[in-house]
Amino acid sequence: MEGHPTLKSGLASTLVAVLITGGLGGWITQCYQDRAAKAEFERQILGQEHELNKIWLQKRGDEALDSRKKYLDARQLFVEQIFEEIASTVLATDQIIDVTTERWKLAGLTGHVLEEKRTRRKALVDEFNNAETTWRMNLGKNGIKVIYFSTGAPGISDRWSDLSGSLDVLLECANTTYTQWNTAVVQRASYKYTADACRSEKLAVTAASDELAHVMMSDVNYGWVGWESPQRMRQELGIAVSSE
Repeated sequence: MEGHPTLKSGLASTLVAVLITGGLGGWITQCYQDRAAKAEFERQILGQEHELNKIWLQKRGDEALDSRKKYLDARQLFVEQIFEEIASTVLATDQIIDVTTERWKLAGLTGHVLEEKRTRRKALVDEFNNAETTWRMNLGKNGIKVIYFSTGAPGISDRWSDLSGSLDVLLECANTTYTQWNTAVVQRASYKYTADACRSEKLAVTAASDELAHVMMSDVNYGWVGWESPQRMRQELGIAVSSE
C-alpha cells in the first residue's frame, strides 16, 4: 500500500522548530506591541487627565480669586462706611454739646446775626438727631455685617458690642446734656457749661473703635490662606496634580 512520502526525522524536526520558533516569536512580538500600544494609550489618557486637572484647577483658582476680590472689595467698602458712620455720629455729639456753650447764646443779638446763629444752632440739633436715628436704625444690620466680614476673627463679637455699647452711652450723654441746657434756656434758668461734658464717654468710644479697627484689619486675609499658592490651592481642593 502506497503511503504519503515521509521526511527524514532530522529535517522534520528542523522544520517543526522553525515553525514553532516563528510562531512564538510573532506572538511575543505581538504581545510587546500590544503592551506598548496599551501603555501609550494609558499615557495619553493620563496626559489628558493631567491637562484637564490643570485646566479645572486654573478655572477654579480664577473663580476663587475673583470671589476673593469681590469679597475684599465689599469688605473694604463696608469698613469705610461703618467707621465713617461712627466718626459722623461722634462729631454730631461734639456739636450738640458745643451748642450748650456760651458762644451759642442768643442774648444781646439782633437782626441777621441773631437769625443766622439761631438757624445754625437748629441745623446742629437736626444733624445730631439724624445721626442718632441713622446709627440706631443701622445698628442691627451693621452688627451682622461686622461679623460676616470678620468671620473667625477672635473676639470680633465682643469688640463690636463694646463699640456699639459705648457709642450708645455717648449718645445718651450728649442728649441729656443738650436737654438740660435747652430746659434751662426755656425756663430762663441758669446753666453752667462743663468743659468735660461726656469726655469719658467719648474716650471710651475712641478706644472701642480702635480695638474694632485693629481686629477687622488684622483679619483681612482670614479664610483665604488656602488660595495663596498653587500647592495650597491643590491641598484645599483635595486633588493631586503631578508636576510637569
